[in-house]
Amino acid sequence: MFYQYLQLGFHHILDLTAYDHLAYIVVLASAVPIHKYKRLLGLITAFTIGHSLSLIASTRDWINVNMDWIEFLIPVTIMLSAIYNILPQRFKNNLTLNRSTNQGTDNEVDSTSQLPLIIMVSFFGLIHGMGFSNYLKEIFKMAEESPLIALFGFNVGIELAQIAIIIPYIFVGFLIFRLFPSLPKKYWIYPGSIIGLLLSIYLMIS
Repeated sequence: MFYQYLQLGFHHILDLTAYDHLAYIVVLASAVPIHKYKRLLGLITAFTIGHSLSLIASTRDWINVNMDWIEFLIPVTIMLSAIYNILPQRFKNNLTLNRSTNQGTDNEVDSTSQLPLIIMVSFFGLIHGMGFSNYLKEIFKMAEESPLIALFGFNVGIELAQIAIIIPYIFVGFLIFRLFPSLPKKYWIYPGSIIGLLLSIYLMIS
């Protein structure tokens, strides 16, 4: 049963009809400099924890949220994340706990400025998890005897699918910067963020 639901979670994310989630993952990966693996891992983990918690709460009927609102809020999460990515650094500094530019080590700046972003990504994960819940409730009827195993397998499948999206995306980025070493690293942010921004606008008006 675990493997069956793992496959469902994996294929649900990689299904082109779930392009809103795919877009958010790309925008999230674009938020992090390509060489900052630990930072990206922290954000992906925060997002996974967020949508796992809301999936549990929604499928167990601990919370009930109007799905029309969730369908509206999912593209909003993509839009806000994309806009945050492309903001000039001086504006990002004003939105984070980091108020100084030349004090402390790089690690201190990273950990300080990372906290608000982790909180934001976790909250957005809650919203995306609620978006999964309707789909999962339908297939959950097949797993009445082992709901926790089914839920765990589904979440693992989602996480593996997210990794399957991020790895080739990062690999392409490495190739680009290897071929064009003088290209400013900040240009890594723009393509995925702009695509995500345009897609979020399309989802909101369609």
